Amino acid sequence: MCSEHFHEFDTVNAVTAIHRLGRYNFQLRNGGCVLSSLVEWCGGTLPEFRIQQLANTVWAFARIAVDNVPLQAAISAPSISRIDEMEAQECANIAWAFAKLNIADVPLFDALSSASIPKIADFIP
Repeated sequence: MCSEHFHEFDTVNAVTAIHRLGRYNFQLRNGGCVLSSLVEWCGGTLPEFRIQQLANTVWAFARIAVDNVPLQAAISAPSISRIDEMEAQECANIAWAFAKLNIADVPLFDALSSASIPKIADFIP
């Protein structure tokens, strides 16, 4: 279904598809071409993503072990530049995803740490 309508996707459709793949722990062997197409598409559209879309995308990629360093770097830059827009959940998702993928993005982690301090009460479930 996804591959049949991929040409019709906008940012919301693509992020939703990626998030669902991550939520259900999709494995690359089950349909790598669809996932590869989504990863490629995301790489060219990340500047259009809202903060929640960036957080959901990197979270899903970490869940399904998409280790694409250029894509992670492309997510890091807008995350840092828009760090003040992030809610606690988005900070947590991005930090968890980069840690899960073993990507030591020091500037991103520094920005997330600074942004998280004033939001510390929001991290309590």
